[in-house]
Amino acid sequence: MRRPLLPLVLACLVVACEDPASPSGSCLGPQVFKPDTTVSGVAFTDDCTAPDGFFGDVYQFTVAAQTDVLLTMTSTGFDGALALFSGIFTGGTAPRLIGKQFGRGAFSFKAFLPAGTYFVVAGSDEAAGGDYTLTSAPTTTTPCTESIPWFTTRGADITGLLTTADCVGAPGAYQDIFGLEMQSGEQIAVSAELNKVGFVLWRRDGSASAANLNQFSALTPNVTAQGTFTAPDQARFNVHVNSDNLAGGTLAYTLHIR
Repeated sequence: MRRPLLPLVLACLVVACEDPASPSGSCLGPQVFKPDTTVSGVAFTDDCTAPDGFFGDVYQFTVAAQTDVLLTMTSTGFDGALALFSGIFTGGTAPRLIGKQFGRGAFSFKAFLPAGTYFVVAGSDEAAGGDYTLTSAPTTTTPCTESIPWFTTRGADITGLLTTADCVGAPGAYQDIFGLEMQSGEQIAVSAELNKVGFVLWRRDGSASAANLNQFSALTPNVTAQGTFTAPDQARFNVHVNSDNLAGGTLAYTLHIR
């Protein structure tokens, strides 16, 4: 349940959140919120039910061009749940999941999003809820870290920069890691303009069998590495953009997901 919000910060969107799991609860229409704002709410068990089964409030935001967004939820006294979806959050059809994160206290994830309209569910994945805050902040400077996962989706064109502050993979290799939720049998095309950089796509759980691991690389400057990948099952896969050659301290790349 959302608390009343200042009209200058949020505006009510007259679109029903047709949640079949709680038709008589307090599942209200999505609330529009904008970058660089913080909203406050209360998670109740009769709020909207997300496709993943947890309950919470639904917020909507629109980006006009490729955007990096850092979403942060702070829960008070309960395990919070934060998920980002694309598509229409109505009817019995679940929208496409882009990324989700659970935690107690403050926790975040970063999303690299093409132009479009997106929905955020902020709530709880346990039997009780409570007070929370949700913050949206555009960001282009945070490095890859294990504590703040990154997500992206089909249609994204990501301009990145590998640095020695990024996540470390194989010995001597620095990498940016992008989570990608895929359906069973779904195929994507990945390409990148690279400068002695490679990329790997593999399951988030770490398995690396031939059925679910594709690796592409470009060892010469300004070469496009590309390939297609078909998900063997419904899961989150990670695209690792990596290099073991950061002699200059940084290395630029552009990643495309179609």
